[in-house]
Amino acid sequence: MLRLPLLFGFFLSVSLSIIVLLLSLIAKVTFQTLIFRTLTVFFVFGVLGTFLGSVLEVFIMPISAKQEKERLESELKLADDSVEQELGDLIKPEGSSIVDALQSNKPTEFKPVAFPRMKVKKGKVVSSGDSAVVS
Repeated sequence: MLRLPLLFGFFLSVSLSIIVLLLSLIAKVTFQTLIFRTLTVFFVFGVLGTFLGSVLEVFIMPISAKQEKERLESELKLADDSVEQELGDLIKPEGSSIVDALQSNKPTEFKPVAFPRMKVKKGKVVSSGDSAVVS
């Protein structure tokens, strides 16, 4: 993960260089001094912020990631009976009832579907026959 060190470096460098720029404007220093101070603070605190972000990423991120993973696992558990009662069949693995019914050769409640006969006449699809509405 490279985002945390870059984020820290960018934040510290921009925020502190803006503060130094404003303080230099208030002190009415010359333009060369203002630019030198601002750029020096920008690069120094950019490097320091990147170093601080790297240290935090190495020492803090594994601990917080472990805690977040444990919290997520506890939230994903379906220990509440009311949740199981409300969700019903949605908790079961997908398609298990249909697959089980087909494999056990039990009669299913499915009925065959009769589709209307479609033909192509003069480049148009035309329905003919079994449908209730024939155009």
